[in-house]
Amino acid sequence: MEWKIVNYFYDVEEGKEYLWDEMSPEKQKEASDKIHRRLAEAFGIRIKEEKTK
Repeated sequence: MEWKIVNYFYDVEEGKEYLWDEMSPEKQKEASDKIHRRLAEAFGIRIKEEKTK
């Protein structure tokens, strides 16, 4: 038997679950940003938004 570790991202706002490896790099970036924002909110940390050029 072979085991494989998979990573899922559950988007609370959309109510959908995504397999991380099947997400596009852009979607992974968006998901990562959402995860960081939620963690910051949970721990009371302010995140400075930076504008990209």
